[in-house]
Amino acid sequence: MHSATKTSLFLIGAIGLAGCDGASDPFAFDPTFNSFNEINAALTPDVQAVVDDDGDLLAGPAANISDSTDFDALTTGSVTYNGAIIAEEVDDGGTLIGQLQITADLDNSNLEGTAGNFFHSEDGAVTGLMTGSSIFTEEVAGNGDHFALQLGGSLQQNGTVLNATANLSGNFFNDSDNVDQVAGDADFDFGLGGPDYDEGAFQASR
Repeated sequence: MHSATKTSLFLIGAIGLAGCDGASDPFAFDPTFNSFNEINAALTPDVQAVVDDDGDLLAGPAANISDSTDFDALTTGSVTYNGAIIAEEVDDGGTLIGQLQITADLDNSNLEGTAGNFFHSEDGAVTGLMTGSSIFTEEVAGNGDHFALQLGGSLQQNGTVLNATANLSGNFFNDSDNVDQVAGDADFDFGLGGPDYDEGAFQASR
């Protein structure tokens, strides 16, 4: 996951470690976007700054992967990262991009993730939410990941309801502060008969 040789940017965003209030019910991203062009222009540069198209960390971020000492500098409680996830449909079928929120509970190492407000470059708005939970570790060795997080839910694209999953593998890393970003790769599955996507990427900052 740390190498920088892949080619299909899927997750875009800014995930941050203490910045956002919890979401209301029903879930609402803040800010939100109203078109593919708008979300793409706002979030894609953040992803491209830290990961390649397949979600591998670029050299700079990979050299600053967080360790347990970095986590110790944080206060207890929950921190929230906001950003995006993006992937390319195979055979030049278009780009899917959505917003991503991940909350890390520093007291019990739990993760909660939500992705939604998706837009497809050809089909427009893709409605629905994907959610999931997992755990993370504060220490990794070699090319290991801090976490693996599966998101799942029902999305509707161009009138078709899709049973969607997205398997995220990623790392926390330090940029301007301790443990202030997360990023990695994303593998989408839309089930039998659904569209096929290349491996994508995500990134987010506190």
